[in-house]
Amino acid sequence: MAEFTRDELIARLGLDPRRPHFAGLDLSGHDLSGLAFPRTVFRAAVLVEANLSAMVLTEADFFRADLRGADLRESDLTRADFGWSQLQEANLSGTRLDGAQFMDADLTEADLLGASLTGASLSMTNLTGANLVGASLAEADLSRTTLRAADLTSAILCGADLRLTDLTGASLAGANLTGANLRGANLTGANLEGANLSGANVTATRLHRARLTGADLRGADLTGTDLSQAETGSAIFSDPDPGP
Repeated sequence: MAEFTRDELIARLGLDPRRPHFAGLDLSGHDLSGLAFPRTVFRAAVLVEANLSAMVLTEADFFRADLRGADLRESDLTRADFGWSQLQEANLSGTRLDGAQFMDADLTEADLLGASLTGASLSMTNLTGANLVGASLAEADLSRTTLRAADLTSAILCGADLRLTDLTGASLAGANLTGANLRGANLTGANLEGANLSGANVTATRLHRARLTGADLRGADLTGTDLSQAETGSAIFSDPDPGP
């Protein structure tokens, strides 16, 4: 539980109770869990290792905030703005982040296990080594994003934009990439075993040493993509011939 009630925290910090702003404040290590601050400004706030779990922070503004190691588990951050923020090693597992903005944010080794990021904007974000197992990223913008060595096992990426994304060494085993756009992406050494890539745009994509065993590529556009250096055993490229 939070150290203070919402009103106690506002009074302690001398904030306007009608429209509290936390911009630029240092709340490192504080426990704010369970509190509700929708549409609240946290711009450039320092929240290193703060406990922000189970909070209601819909449409909150965390632009350029420092959230390294913060605990945001199970919070509602729908349409929140994390542009240029620092979220290295933050815990966002089970967090609702639908429609959130993360442009140029740093989420290196962040934990997003089972998080919901439907329609989120993660363009040019650093997600190196991040845990996105089972995360929902349908229709999300991940273009030009760095996902090197990230774990996207069983993630939902239907219709996601992954153009020019760096997925070197990433795990996408069992992921649903139906209709996703992977044009120009780097999947060198990536694990796509059992992934569903049906109807996906895989043009001019690097798949050197990628594992596509059991992957579904029916209807995928592979123009300009070299599969000669990929493991494609039992991959499905077309529907079986129904015969006469």
